[in-house]
Amino acid sequence: MRAIGLFAAVAASCGAGPDPRSASWEYVSAAIFEPNCATASCHSPGAAADGLNFADADSGYLSLTGLWVWIADPTGEMTDCRDVDGLHLCRHLRQFIEPYNPSQSRLIHLLRAQDAPRMPPDRPLPEVDIQLIERWILDGAHEHLGSQDTAP
Repeated sequence: MRAIGLFAAVAASCGAGPDPRSASWEYVSAAIFEPNCATASCHSPGAAADGLNFADADSGYLSLTGLWVWIADPTGEMTDCRDVDGLHLCRHLRQFIEPYNPSQSRLIHLLRAQDAPRMPPDRPLPEVDIQLIERWILDGAHEHLGSQDTAP
């Protein structure tokens, strides 16, 4: 399967027509995130840099759409908070995806190094892969094919 995905990416980048690869999370995770991001030093179960784990489709989707983090509340107006060692910390949903809007998705900013550090840091993803991820987001960034929920 990986050889087919690589051939499709090469064909699309050479102007052989639109990218025939599926813009589904199952495909994007297996073909792009797992081999490029779930490395031993980055976003694997053992490392999970910044709490992100792309070792499989379920963990990757949760990392992009449903990861709760604790942040300091600068205004004192957030809910679901507690005081820890003199800091007022609150739970915050950290989403990297803005469904239907790739240009407003933090993930795309990271992949393109737009006001963010480039990911992956060692080498950029091929443009056709970033465009496939953008297509997935533009289609609603659903976890499963046929899912019609309004947000991940």
